[in-house]
Amino acid sequence: MAFLNGPRLLDWASSPPHLQFNKYVLTGYRPISSVQDCIRSLFYLHNELGNIYTHGIPLVCFVVLLPLNIPWSQISVTWLGVVHFLACLSPQLGSVVYHLFMNHEGGEPVYHTLLKLDVCGICMINTLGALPIVYSTLLCYPFIRTVALLVYILLSTHAIYCAVTARSSVRRLRSFAWQALFRFSFFLLRWVGVGGGSPTSLRHFLTMDALAVLGGVINITRIPERFRPGLFDYWCNSHQIMHVLVVGSILYLHWAESPPHDSQFTMSRKVVRASKFRHVFGQALKADQCYDDIRISQMTWDSNFCSVNPKFVAMIVDASGGGAFMVLPLCKTGRIDMSYPTVCGHTGPVLDIEFCPHNDNIIASGSEDCSVMIWEIPDGGLTTSLTDPVVKLEGHSKRVGILSWHPTAHNVLMSAGCDNVVILWNVACGEAVVRIDSVHSDLIYSACWNMDGSRILTSCKDKFLRVLDPRKGTVLLEKEKPHEGSRPVRAVFVSDGKILSTGFSRMSERQVALWDPNNFKEALTLQELDTSSGVLLPFFDPDTGIVYLCGKGDSSIRYFEVTDEAPYVHYLSMYSSKESQKGMGYMPKRGLEINKCEIARFYKLHERKCEPIVMTVPRKSDLFQEDLYPNTIGPEPSVEADEWFQGKDAPPNLISLKDGFVAATKAKEFKVHKSLMKTTASTGGSHQDQSGEVQSLKKEVKDLKEAIEELTKRVRELESKH
Repeated sequence: MAFLNGPRLLDWASSPPHLQFNKYVLTGYRPISSVQDCIRSLFYLHNELGNIYTHGIPLVCFVVLLPLNIPWSQISVTWLGVVHFLACLSPQLGSVVYHLFMNHEGGEPVYHTLLKLDVCGICMINTLGALPIVYSTLLCYPFIRTVALLVYILLSTHAIYCAVTARSSVRRLRSFAWQALFRFSFFLLRWVGVGGGSPTSLRHFLTMDALAVLGGVINITRIPERFRPGLFDYWCNSHQIMHVLVVGSILYLHWAESPPHDSQFTMSRKVVRASKFRHVFGQALKADQCYDDIRISQMTWDSNFCSVNPKFVAMIVDASGGGAFMVLPLCKTGRIDMSYPTVCGHTGPVLDIEFCPHNDNIIASGSEDCSVMIWEIPDGGLTTSLTDPVVKLEGHSKRVGILSWHPTAHNVLMSAGCDNVVILWNVACGEAVVRIDSVHSDLIYSACWNMDGSRILTSCKDKFLRVLDPRKGTVLLEKEKPHEGSRPVRAVFVSDGKILSTGFSRMSERQVALWDPNNFKEALTLQELDTSSGVLLPFFDPDTGIVYLCGKGDSSIRYFEVTDEAPYVHYLSMYSSKESQKGMGYMPKRGLEINKCEIARFYKLHERKCEPIVMTVPRKSDLFQEDLYPNTIGPEPSVEADEWFQGKDAPPNLISLKDGFVAATKAKEFKVHKSLMKTTASTGGSHQDQSGEVQSLKKEVKDLKEAIEELTKRVRELESKH
């Protein structure tokens, strides 16, 4: 085993007293040496060589490989990655230096300095390794998290002092007890479901601590050399076994703090699939194409806060004395003046807005004032603030937080409020035709239509996912606890009537699941994503089969491809940025830049601006890409409201985007039909001149004006006579 001829080695009795800490290791001690001779001892056999190599080789591997295996792009708090890296290196670095130079000619003072360095390395992994545990467990409780981090740092400082000044291995091991108990308390929080973190991570953390404690016990008890003194002088003694267990402990620390190791999730990310969307990438537009100086609403409500179509982008903004939202023409980029007109007819904060899919000038808004209002935006945008809605819909007893237009029926709107009621409105006559008030026993988290509007999907705080018949208001299917956690669940219909849901595990880890309504007992796939408090908002593109997950408070957009092959939901990639998002708007397919192979466009809300983000499939050809753009949903409705409420269903009218495709040198033009909203006089807000009541009102006003003019003329004549 010797690479070089070393000096004559000493036995236990003749070795320096400060090196006589293990009386069961009888031979192989190095003599007192200089720095150069200590380094030279790396290449000849002695009883410390195994101790040096069992930490030296892993140290080199960690330095090279660990930075490549830390998912930096997925870490929103960079210092967590840096702390994790230092925690994994510190015990091995201190150990290698200690064992390599422990026989230095400086004698006992140098030895004790090196021993303190070794102990500090152990303290560093205990301290730094636990900071991400504390941070992720209390992720949803910022103030408590900060206090806990400070307490743990103070406790660790005391532990380091006790460990460095300890006079025996037993006391040194005992000094880490309070740190271990503090960490264990966080494991208990996770176990009862209070804190964040995945069950897999919890198991890894417990294994990490168990290996470290086992290594310490083996080192203290001097097993196995105490049973056969002299047999384990060079290899397999207690200290080397402890080193191996410490390396295993560090590996479990890394596995615990790296992305989840769910088998389906791992396969979906790492197995290369043949997909034309494998290389989809996201890119934010330049600053001059953003909308700046907009005071985005500070309301804590899990809606998109933004709606967009090929003409306008609308954003909920802060407003004093009521609620308001801003509607901008897409071309009006740059800095928006503070005096720019808003839509401000609500008396309470606006919670949700949505453009009508059949008329780009019509937008609905729901508010804390319990009302739903329908607004008509002029083609060029607003020139003065809009306070009078076209239609005001009143039927909820509490705030209205969810709005969704019917995808195929004209003038049908769904609203859901905090009164646990879903209402289907015939907007044309301002009437609540269907009222679903006996199904949901608690707050409704989300409500959406399927592709032809024949089904409604809701998720509720009572932990049920329900598929409803929209006309009868009855439950067709339901699933209890699609996700074990207590935080909000979102769900949407995807391809072939399947259901995709996002939610949280019992340990507050975010999840995405796919369900077959024909078999609601088991999920087709359930994948753990990360640990964060933000609710994941799903946006599904039926043309490509891609679902985009945007978390409020996140700085990233994940996207997956939904297929018929296991594991059904295939991870594609993730767009990351530095700024977190307060809301997100999703452009309909007919508003995209087809000639640039753009398959999706998001409008990300920051604190003070709106930033467009485009998702593009890289293609070299300038021709129309038929595989990327099948016929898509157009603006023309398939049925009228009365027909739909009477039971008629119809698939959406599809349009070809090829007709709207132009070469890059020409201006983009889409020829789409503008379906004007027809409202009756019973709404009290009609703008149709053909209405008989409006015509009669105009005639009365005209007659009154003539009468006033006649009276004014007579008064003047009388005054002139006097």
